[in-house]
This record gives sequence, C-alpha cells and structure tokens, in this order.
Amino acid sequence: MNIIIPLCGRGSRFAKYKDPKPFIKVNNKYILMHTIDNLKLQGNDTVYIVCHTSHLARLHDLIHDLPRVKCIAVDHYTAGAAETLQVGLGFVDSTKPVLVVDGDTFYNVDIIDLVRGSDCNQVVCFQCDSSGGPLYSYVLAQDGVLVDIREKEAISNLANTGAYYFVDVETLKVYCNSVLESDFSFRGEYYTSCVIKLMISDGITFKYQLVDPSHFVMLGTPQQVLSYRLSQSKWEWLFDLDGTLVVTDHIYFKVWKHILKDFYIDLNDHLFRTYIQGNSDSTVITDNFNLHVDPHILSQRKDALFKEYIDEIRVVPGAVELLHELVKWGQNVCIVTNCNRVTAELILKHMCIPESVLLVIGGECAHPKPYPHPYLRAMELLGSDMNRTIVFEDSSSGLLSARSAGCPKIIGVHTDMRNDQHFYIVRGANMVISDYLAVSEVLEDTFTNVAPQTGPLLEKAIQRALICNGTPTDIIKLDTTKLKGGYIADVMSVKADNLELVCKMENTAPSNLRTVAVDLDLYNREYYFYEAISNLLNVTNVRTPHFYGTVRDEHYKPIGLLLQNLGTSEYILAPDLNNEPLEVSLKVIQRMAELHNTFWGKGEHFSLLKRNNDSQFNGWTDFIQTRIAEFCTKWGKGVLTSHQLELAQRISNNFRAIQDKLSNGNLTLCHGDIKSGNLFFRKADMEPYFIDWQYLIYGRGVQDLVFFLIESYKDTKYTDLFKEYYFTQIDCPEYTKQLFEYDFKLAICYYPFFVGIWFGTTPQSDLIDVNFPYFYIKKLFNFMEKYIDLPFCDTLGV
Repeated sequence: MNIIIPLCGRGSRFAKYKDPKPFIKVNNKYILMHTIDNLKLQGNDTVYIVCHTSHLARLHDLIHDLPRVKCIAVDHYTAGAAETLQVGLGFVDSTKPVLVVDGDTFYNVDIIDLVRGSDCNQVVCFQCDSSGGPLYSYVLAQDGVLVDIREKEAISNLANTGAYYFVDVETLKVYCNSVLESDFSFRGEYYTSCVIKLMISDGITFKYQLVDPSHFVMLGTPQQVLSYRLSQSKWEWLFDLDGTLVVTDHIYFKVWKHILKDFYIDLNDHLFRTYIQGNSDSTVITDNFNLHVDPHILSQRKDALFKEYIDEIRVVPGAVELLHELVKWGQNVCIVTNCNRVTAELILKHMCIPESVLLVIGGECAHPKPYPHPYLRAMELLGSDMNRTIVFEDSSSGLLSARSAGCPKIIGVHTDMRNDQHFYIVRGANMVISDYLAVSEVLEDTFTNVAPQTGPLLEKAIQRALICNGTPTDIIKLDTTKLKGGYIADVMSVKADNLELVCKMENTAPSNLRTVAVDLDLYNREYYFYEAISNLLNVTNVRTPHFYGTVRDEHYKPIGLLLQNLGTSEYILAPDLNNEPLEVSLKVIQRMAELHNTFWGKGEHFSLLKRNNDSQFNGWTDFIQTRIAEFCTKWGKGVLTSHQLELAQRISNNFRAIQDKLSNGNLTLCHGDIKSGNLFFRKADMEPYFIDWQYLIYGRGVQDLVFFLIESYKDTKYTDLFKEYYFTQIDCPEYTKQLFEYDFKLAICYYPFFVGIWFGTTPQSDLIDVNFPYFYIKKLFNFMEKYIDLPFCDTLGV
C-alpha cells in the first residue's frame, strides 16, 4: 500500500511556535514521528512524506534508518492537502491503493489493516459531540455510504480522524487536478475533503470505518497538544494574577493616581513601578508611602475605583483557555496574588475562571510576596509535590517569592514590554513567555523531565555524592535560593552536618548561551578537572575550592558539583584588582605560573584534556568567519577604528592557523577563564582561590595570562610588568623569551578574540549584562593594538 503523509502547508495554527508543526516535540518525540512510529507496515507498504524543501534535511535525519519511509520535496508551500497530494501521487506506485494520513494524528490501532484489501474507498471516522463548535471535517452517511462531506461544518456526529483510503491512484490524480482547476475549496483551502466531495458528487462510492476516540490522538492544534500532555501526567499549576493572567497595570495606575492625589503625591511611571507594582495594599500604604490612613478603608476605596474600570482588563492571550483545559484534565490550579481578595475575586469572575481554581491572597499569609509564604501556602492547600510544581510570574516580588519557596520550575510572563527577558532570568525564571498560545511547546522540557533538580530528589543526590566521596552525612539542608546564577550554571548553598558547601548545578533552561555551553562541553570539562586533577594541586600553592563530589541524577548522569563554600566572611569574591595593592595581582600571576609549571609537558597523562585544535573546537573558525561581517558592521559604527576592524578581519582569516599553533610545542594545563570574577581571596593573606574551571584546556600557559590581563584591568598600565613577572616564574629553560613574546601575541588573537566575536554578535536579550560586549570589546582592541600589528597578523597563516 502507498501511505502518503502531506506536510506542505504553512501550519498557521502553530505560528507562535519556534518549530514547524511536524518538528514540535510532544513527550520528547516529534509530532510527525508519533504518526510514523504507530504505522504498522507490512510487505510492500511504503510511506511517502510530501514536504517542503526547507524540511528535507531534518526529515532525512529522522528517517535515515527507516528504509520504507521516503521524502518527496516540494519547493513551495501548497494551498492545501489536495495540492500536496497532486505532487506526491506522481511518485507513488500507481498499481497500489493509497492511504492518506494526516501527519498530526497517531493511532493505537492498526489503521492500515483497518482498510487493507478493501475494494471500496474509505473514510475513517469517529462519533463526536460538536457542542463546543465544529472542529473537524464531517461526513453524512446513508446505509453506510457517504452522501456528503464538509469541512468545519457539523452535518452529522461523524467526524473524520484524518485517514482516507483510495482504491485507485489514477482516479485520485484526476480529482486532485479537478479540485485545483475548478478552484473548489472549503474556507479557501484545498482539503482532502474537497477531493472526496467531488468524487461523491460524481457517484464514486465511499464508505466509512468507525473507530473509538480512545484509539487515536490528534495533535493538530496547540490545544490538542496541551490536552494530550495533560492527559499523561499531573502537575501543580500556580499562577500570579495581575500581569500574569491579566494586564491591569494601566487600571491600577489610574486608581492609585486618584488615591495618592489626596496625599499630594503625583504618581508617575517610576513611582508606580518602584513602589506599587507587584506589592500588596498594606505594603504600598504602610511601608512604601508611609500613609497615615487605615489600610482597610483605603483598600475598600481602591476596590470601588477598580470596579469602575473592570471592563478595561486585558486578558493575556490563551490564559483563560489554558486554565479551563487544566481544570478539565484534573490538574491542580491555584492563583497566588498580592492583590486583595475583593479585587482578585472580581477579576476571576470577570474572566469566568472555574470555581475549582483555588485562591491564595498574599496579604492573608504571614507575609506577602516577595516572602515565600504565599507560594508555600498554595502548595500546602494543594498537597503538592514540590518537584511537580510550575509557577507563572511577572514581577520581581513574585519571582523572588516563588524561588524562595523552592519552586523548581518558574516561567516568567513577559507582558510588560518595558522589561526584557534578562529581567526575568536573573530573578529566577527558568524560561520566559509573552502569552499562553504556545505554552505547550515552552513546557516540553517540564513534561519530559519529571524530576526537576531541586527539592528532596536533589538532596538525595547530594547525600549520595557525599557518601561516594567518603563523606557520609545524615542531614542535608539545601537552600534553593541562588547564590550565583546565569545561563550556564546555578549555585546554591548546602549544609551537610557541619559542612558548609555549595552545589553548582547545570542550568538546563534553554538559551543560546546554554546551547554554546553544551557545544563547548563546558560541564564535562569542569567535572573532569574536579574529579581527576584538583586533588593533584594539594601539593602546590595553587588553591581551589575543596571538591566533595559530583552530583548525579537517578541515571548517574552528572548534573552538578559539590564544593567548599567560599562565600563566608573569611573570603572575598572578585575584588576590583585595579584598586588593590599591586602585590595582590602579582600573587595571582605567581600562582598561575605555578599551575602551568606543575603540568608543563605532561598532557599525555591526562587523555581527556582537550587542545585548542581538538575536534570539539573545529566549529570555532566557522563561527568566527560566519559572524565577522556582522561584528564589523555592528561595531564599526563609532566604536572600533578602521585599523582595529582590519585587525579583526585578518585574525579571522587566520583563525584556524592560530588554533593549530597554540596546540603544539610548550603546552600545559590552562584554567581557560582566569579573571577577577573567577577568583576568591582569603582575606587574611589575600591568597587567591581559582573557581569556574569549565574552560579547562591543554594549551599555552600564556593564554591564561593574556585573558586575565584583558578581563581584569581597565588599562595596560601594568601589563608589561605583569608579563615580565610571569615569565620569570616559568620554570622551563627551553621556553625562551622570544617564544614567550610570540605566544603572548598569539594568545591575544585566540580566546579573547573569540569571546569578543561571540558576545559582540549575541542578541541583547540573551545577555545577562547587556553592557559587557561594549566595554570588553573596547578593552580588547586597545590591548590588541598595543601588542600586535597588521604585519604580524599576515604571518599567522605561515
């Protein structure tokens, strides 16, 4: 049998999703693969996927080991399945019947066997209730034979599943052509039902095969995708109200402006965002504005004013539909708000939210947001498992409250366009959305990873790591409030009996920088350092946090590190070395040189150490050369000089040669990212402790020196002194001053340059510090101009 899956439409229902519909993951599998994997092929059955050429590469990756699945490419988006079929039919075996199957539906029964061998055209149907409005194509039958078919018009209770069987290929070709030539469509689209309609009109017989709704799953709309996911697992859903489900700030601004006018306060945007937005009435009245008025009376007045503007509420797109879907599937839902109860209930009634949705008022708890009490109260009411809790929040106070309560999955809701995504990420959000229209895609990671890395499961993993490392302990207390967080890792404090530790966990939230971190193998490189190398430094003066073990999940995959907590009063992190005594910097350089001396020429004993030209970094040159034009265009507008831009272009042209040169000769273990921000100092003697070893590399030691000088100092005032001091500390007679000077120049052109191009072409929305690229790039190129010139760049490729 020929089985055709038409996939050449635009998929407009999933326009808010980043991937085309066939490649949206549902329970960790692409929608299309749900369909294909549930087809039970026999004998000479062949599946033909008729797709747009832009999807061809991804499809080949998915089906390369499925010999009976073939692709037919179309170079334009079609106007419907009938046009897609017309193309596909030119490639199939015309002696076999055809089963057309929608690529967004999969079956728990053998849909092919259901029609195999039939000598009559067939439509697969199910009995449905159309009280919610017509959602499918429908057929009308008399004595088991179809007499009509319509699209999105409920002419009976028989709806089509999206599987259509045609006995004769040549006849099907004729009617596909007829649909297109006569411009016969339903609602402006050439559906497969249009073809069947014309065939029925000409007296060609179609019968229907009835299947039970439990025998198939439709994933053709975002709501169907969400419904299927919700049917597979149960979660606790906690939502803030104002700014998260509804946009009300414009109303609150009017209300508070009216109220505060009586106290001679002229409310403006700055005052509103700083002192009112996200706070409870009592906090605004008593703490923030110190108004001498009965808070209860003022709240009543506020409620009355708010009610006057209730029709101006703007519901966040998809919010109401999501809440109803959650209730329908028996999910636990609670609204957690600092809004007072009267106004909150007024808003929920206006939104027609189901009564089963619980409500927690921050002002009725021991403390409102930003304290954790409102979210702790919500989880208590729901009897919820912390590890299966999802929070949606829009404000600083709400994000802090949820994170402080230990909620593992926090979604920032970006309805206030004055805040960028960075605003939410640095305040504890795992990801950010602007509405709920594509929420099922955003939450794919949540539904497929059902054991988030916080709470009791993580505590057990930490205890297991300590036992494996010879430090058994009975009591683990994890503080999930992040000491340090970013796109690569989150750091949380841990108390294990009398030990003060930190747990450095991989940040699994999706972002461009997280993707690069995985591509560069940053996590595994740091695991390797602490597991195989860090203890060797105990016989040197080079200090790192003491390593207590690798945290692994239930499948023994490493997910984090347990390290000595240096965030105590005995240590200081990242002092400004420009303002510290010169001796502090010299001690860092001395310890840096000792690290390099210790491992000089010993790379063969550390087989997992990577060199600069390791296959892991083959893409760096392509990355640089792909982005150099964008970089020069962006930073050539008043930031970099024409000479500096020419330096950048010539380094880019020779980047592969630079990688090779730094991978041979006098090599040693390099930290890879030494800068003041990656240094703790013991206050008693300003002894440096080196942290963040994820950029570990086997290269030229001077690479560490160069990056340290560029990153940590505002100018080159002491650069030559630091250079000379480092060279005097290197204990390798064959490493001449001439070699050192050459390596110094090479090192400038490698990792510091790569960082400049990387961050200099990264979208601002992906940056934690949006000003970092400007200041770093200015320093880098001023440093570069002092030590290298164009003739040197021209020798790099020799």
